[in-house]
Amino acid sequence: MKDQQMKDEAERLVRQMEEASENNKLLIQEYKEKNDTLTGLVNDFRQGYEESKSCKREVNRLTQHITKLQEELNKEKENVKSLDEIRKEALRQAEERHQAEIGRIVEKKEVEKERELLQIRTEFQDKLQKSNEESTIKIQSFYERIEQLRKEHEQELKKQSEAYEKQIEQIKKQK
Repeated sequence: MKDQQMKDEAERLVRQMEEASENNKLLIQEYKEKNDTLTGLVNDFRQGYEESKSCKREVNRLTQHITKLQEELNKEKENVKSLDEIRKEALRQAEERHQAEIGRIVEKKEVEKERELLQIRTEFQDKLQKSNEESTIKIQSFYERIEQLRKEHEQELKKQSEAYEKQIEQIKKQK
């Protein structure tokens, strides 16, 4: 009879351990799914970072284009000066008007260039700030989710530990 009780108790403990093992497998699967979700969010963050890099490349390209336009403008200035020297005597008044017009064009082009550059910089900074804010929000969300998962995991482990301790105490009392 005592052997039967011990056998029944052993079978009961085996069933409990199998249930605990199954619960652990379910928890592992749940954490794998959550990890996959977090991996997806990290990939989204990386995509935002790549977009930011793309914007920076676009600003660099536009800056190079502005530099090229400036070089072309400088070459045109040199051409105008050469023509003015050749025709200096015959076209003195025309040259003076022409120089004044060139000055206005140069000033206008530089103002336009500065305006475009300022607009490009402002747009880039806005995009960069928005991207940084979105990234910060996502990262904060990741940290909050990780902390929540950690707490849930600790609570689950604590519950399991308490349950195992109770089982051990019951087994000790029965012996």
